[in-house]
Amino acid sequence: MGLFRKTDRARSSRGGRVAEFSLTGRLERDVKGLKQLFSSHDLKFRHITGKTELAVGFIASLCNNDMLERDVIAPLNRIAGKQALTREDLFRHIHTGDVRRVRDEADLLELLFDGFAIVLMDGHREALAACVEDMKRREISKPNTEMVIRGPHEAFNESIIDSIGLIRRRLLTERLRIRMVRVGDIAKSRIAFCYIEGVARLELVEEVRKRLQGVKHFISDSGNLEQMIVDHPLTPFPQLYYTERPDKAVSSLLEGRVILLTDGSPYALIAPTTLFDLLHPSEDYNFHFIPVSAIRLVRYIALFFALFLPSIYAVIVMYRPEIIPTELFFRLVAQREGVPLPTVLEIFLMEVSFELMREAGIRLPPPAGQAVSIVGALIVGEAIINAGLVAPVTVIITATTGLSSFTISAFHLSYGLRVLRFLILIFAAFIGIYGLVIALFLVMLHLLSLRSFGVSYLSPLSPGRSSDWKDILIRFPMPHIQRQPFFLKIRPLFGRRRK
Repeated sequence: MGLFRKTDRARSSRGGRVAEFSLTGRLERDVKGLKQLFSSHDLKFRHITGKTELAVGFIASLCNNDMLERDVIAPLNRIAGKQALTREDLFRHIHTGDVRRVRDEADLLELLFDGFAIVLMDGHREALAACVEDMKRREISKPNTEMVIRGPHEAFNESIIDSIGLIRRRLLTERLRIRMVRVGDIAKSRIAFCYIEGVARLELVEEVRKRLQGVKHFISDSGNLEQMIVDHPLTPFPQLYYTERPDKAVSSLLEGRVILLTDGSPYALIAPTTLFDLLHPSEDYNFHFIPVSAIRLVRYIALFFALFLPSIYAVIVMYRPEIIPTELFFRLVAQREGVPLPTVLEIFLMEVSFELMREAGIRLPPPAGQAVSIVGALIVGEAIINAGLVAPVTVIITATTGLSSFTISAFHLSYGLRVLRFLILIFAAFIGIYGLVIALFLVMLHLLSLRSFGVSYLSPLSPGRSSDWKDILIRFPMPHIQRQPFFLKIRPLFGRRRK
């Protein structure tokens, strides 16, 4: 059922005019109205004559022709010549698993787009819809952006039905709720939002529903939907986690979150999302807590390096060289001898070169992309050093910063960090160590002000809840970790004791 308001007549805008359609009960007129409304070669009609006049309408590019012929048209042909048919007769003789009565014109159009065949009967304003859908879809494959060593190797595909099936197969509970909605004005996009009743907070579910109702644009990918419903559209930090892993989606549902699936996109959106969710991949919960905790600490150090390492290097070399050990200081001076560019321009040059090689490696086909990124890094880095444009230590700083950003599991978070790194470098270059401190405070204040569907972006660190701190910097053993964080739990009514 869609969220948009139903009207008495189905409308479609074509060529600057609005075509209208309504079921009249007169077979020829209804068929002609649908043909005029679509004006498309793939809308087909099969007429069935006999004691009852029928017409079966379908969009050929969305239907399985063999199923349509075997389960709908052939049975109706056999019975139509023998007796006058009623709606109950049609129900009994259509052999598909999903048969629905359709009274509303908007519902009729939706079902046609979903791969249903519409059975119109002369003298009746109510139609029947039989599912003969045959959408072309990609097979279930391995995740491309969330590779793991230990864990399931299945990923969502572009079919929303297949994605729901992957969740259903893992989450065997009758409390799973899946609401299919349609958003957009001219073209409707199918979006499914999923939650577990009794686990997800009703306030969160209603907030998701309200924001989906406000979407008026066509949604072709989950990235479009994310930008439409986030709390703060101007921040570089992602406020929704996107995943292509069904096991990650199921774990989020059990924590009380809402999952959004977009038809045509292989990624699910998780709401709400915190900064720590973006830093903890699902693989962290498949290994022993001791190595996982050690790797998490390395990941947080890498996060700090990805943001501040170039700025710290620029501040030390330009404003505070006295804190460098003497032997190392003379080595740096020797390396920088003959370099014509200031330190900050060196870093900018290397950062821009690194970003160019990274983008070239991503956009090219895989074999060529790997060759360009590896050969480009070796040749360009060596050539820049030999030309005397940058010092070797600057290349080391840039490479360490780039590797640190690769350790972040959420790729869309590393995109935001790349933008912030340049802004922090500008503060450090013009104001020195004070600029670095100011930039650090501004980033922290910005993170504290962010919300994701009403949840603090730094939860559970701020506001603090010690019971949830067992899964932040380090990971405690699994029996000591709460399945559902406190900030996602259902709050009891005022004055009611928690059982």
